[in-house]
Amino acid sequence: MHNHSCGGFMCRVLLLLAALTRGVPGHAEQDVVTMVDTPAAMAIAAGDLDGDGRADIALIESSLQKTDASGPRYDLHLHFQKDGKFSAPADKTIALGATLPSGLAIGDFDGDGRGDIAVGLRGARTLSLFLGSDGHAQEIRSRYGNDSGAGGLSVGRVNASGLADFFTGAAWRQWRGKEQFGEAYFSGPERNDNWRSTLADLDRNGTDDVIFTTYWSGSLTVPANNRIRIFYGPFLKMMVLQATDAAHVVTLDTPFMAGDKPLLGQVMVGDLNDDDQLDLVVPAPGQTLVYFQNSPTGFSDGATPSLILDDVTPLLVTDLDGDTRCDLAFLPTKEAGITLWLQQKDRPLIGAGQAAFRTIPLPRKVVAAAAGDVDGDGRPEMIAALAGGGVAVVLPQPQ
Repeated sequence: MHNHSCGGFMCRVLLLLAALTRGVPGHAEQDVVTMVDTPAAMAIAAGDLDGDGRADIALIESSLQKTDASGPRYDLHLHFQKDGKFSAPADKTIALGATLPSGLAIGDFDGDGRGDIAVGLRGARTLSLFLGSDGHAQEIRSRYGNDSGAGGLSVGRVNASGLADFFTGAAWRQWRGKEQFGEAYFSGPERNDNWRSTLADLDRNGTDDVIFTTYWSGSLTVPANNRIRIFYGPFLKMMVLQATDAAHVVTLDTPFMAGDKPLLGQVMVGDLNDDDQLDLVVPAPGQTLVYFQNSPTGFSDGATPSLILDDVTPLLVTDLDGDTRCDLAFLPTKEAGITLWLQQKDRPLIGAGQAAFRTIPLPRKVVAAAAGDVDGDGRPEMIAALAGGGVAVVLPQPQ
């Protein structure tokens, strides 16, 4: 599932503003920013939803835009691409109800070659699946009482069954077809503190391992919140899984372990030093924590970040310039835009000076971002939902 080297009106109107090129001192001059009119979004995903081979957009409209006497409600909007343009208003709108969504993903989850959509509904401890085989018309729900409600959504394969696995916090669901899910839960070694989760094949055995951030709302005698915990698989049985059910478990330390709130975002992964091993990129308050996986030992218990980047938090870890190497897109804390680090051979992230980073300015702050190949050239564009509404489709140019 994962590439180790990085190699988701009254009449119909197609709204695509003229491409903007920015010439700002200290910024790239040729990066192309195209604006698309959409509602304000709290989550966004990109993938082929209509079978034409190019990226479409799914976004969840923020509840701030839709309130009534009964409280907030949320809508899922699908914007299909036609000749490089996205329709406005959306081609399809799906009502999600009043439950706060916490994750959104696009992929072929049932193996029929069509793009499907998964939505995590945090407050209801529910996963909703919309299959492309019926045009995303039917909502298939899995409500699982053991779902921690931590938020986030990660999709992958944690065993060789070939079935799609969905993780929302410590809850594991496996799509069985015919509107059926298997359900399981990952317990922590000492307490049920597995929080947000990410799936990635860290040990390169062909199945995904599970990477958790940790959080426990009860009292702790020693600082133990906001750590990174890795359960190495594969995982063959769906049940309440203990640490002993993993091949092994490794826990990494962070500077935020004494916090009494969950301070870490969902972990991202990618090979950041071109050694064919996946490294960890962790969102933290005003910072990015980076953990490099060291060959042949991998990650070690109690390891601290290999690198801390200040004044940026990660948005995307993917190949942004078509060279098959993983690049990084960040949200800068002090300006509206996207800051980029494009990986180059023999120029590691450690020791990279300020010149290795550049910022593409945008009209407003980025709320959420995804990547997808909009123009069919084999290079993904960044698709960023902006505060207050609108989506920026950003094509970074190689420097």
